[in-house]
Amino acid sequence: MPFPRLAAITTAIAAVGFGVAGCDRPTPLVTMESGGDFVKTNAAQYLRDGALIERSVSPPQLDARPGSSLNIDVPTSVADRGYFLSVNNQRITETITDTHYRYLLPNVQATVNLVVFAAPTGAKSTTASGSWPFVVSIRP
Repeated sequence: MPFPRLAAITTAIAAVGFGVAGCDRPTPLVTMESGGDFVKTNAAQYLRDGALIERSVSPPQLDARPGSSLNIDVPTSVADRGYFLSVNNQRITETITDTHYRYLLPNVQATVNLVVFAAPTGAKSTTASGSWPFVVSIRP
């Protein structure tokens, strides 16, 4: 087999391999912190290049004190879309576009399901373009 033909075949195989490997690249990480404890997670669902990536994610648990701060950090790619917070399926913030957001926890004892949702990508879309679930236990 002549060298140019072998090089072309090898390049084509490598290109296909990289294309398939690109599908498995991780989703953006979202981090939460309270009282010096940090947890982070990949998205349970994330819209990338028009394709919805869905993964089974065990929500990390963060212990926090009533009335303390919950610091949320998202990558620029998520902040550029905009995101919002939901607690127990109730939206609790407007759309946020900063990579860091500080939320003051209520002065109650509770365990809540807090989800960071990436805003929809289109003007007519109502479906979030990403979600990162967390469990926050608010205890003294």
